[in-house]
Amino acid sequence: MSGYRVVAVSPINKKKYKILLEGAEEITISLYPSELRRFCIKEDNLISDGEYSQIEEILYKRGKERALYYLKDSDRTSFQMRKKLREGYYPENIIDKVLDFLEKYGYIDDLSYSEHYIFYNYKRKSILQIKNDLRVKGISKDIIDVAFENHSFDSSDECQCQRDIIRKFIEKKIKSDMDLQNKNKIVSALVRKGFLYDDVLSVFREIENTKCCM
Repeated sequence: MSGYRVVAVSPINKKKYKILLEGAEEITISLYPSELRRFCIKEDNLISDGEYSQIEEILYKRGKERALYYLKDSDRTSFQMRKKLREGYYPENIIDKVLDFLEKYGYIDDLSYSEHYIFYNYKRKSILQIKNDLRVKGISKDIIDVAFENHSFDSSDECQCQRDIIRKFIEKKIKSDMDLQNKNKIVSALVRKGFLYDDVLSVFREIENTKCCM
């Protein structure tokens, strides 16, 4: 069978409808009431290949506009943008075209996003935490590795930044009557944040030695 059969039409809200189409594959899209009338979209009706091509043109234009609107407030990764467009019931081939457009004109750049994220966070988060954050945002390990390689800090600067973050955290939490249990809680909290256990203990000893000498 060429074209698509309309399997179901259901309202998303007062302005848009979700349409399930069945053809060579199942596709879910969303359209406005005027577009339903234009293409005579009702359950069990058939949509020709030519009509579906027109619908794809509408969805591509709308997808680009929607993507640029999402980018007004903040940068997004390609993974985040794909997720947003999927939530709007854009078909995968349309999402691919929109992402190609965004990447071609520099609206989305996962490497640049990663580099900026590292720059703004390496003085307040552990390296491991930053890498985990980027992975959650859908950035690949290869891109994350390149972003860290491109960062301007050297290994000694990186180590010192991490120790400074540890020190600030400990000094904020430490109490005059600090016992072993409370100390272990602080150590555990820092390790969960991705800081190295040996670095945490080392900074703790430095702080304790400083207090003893006062």
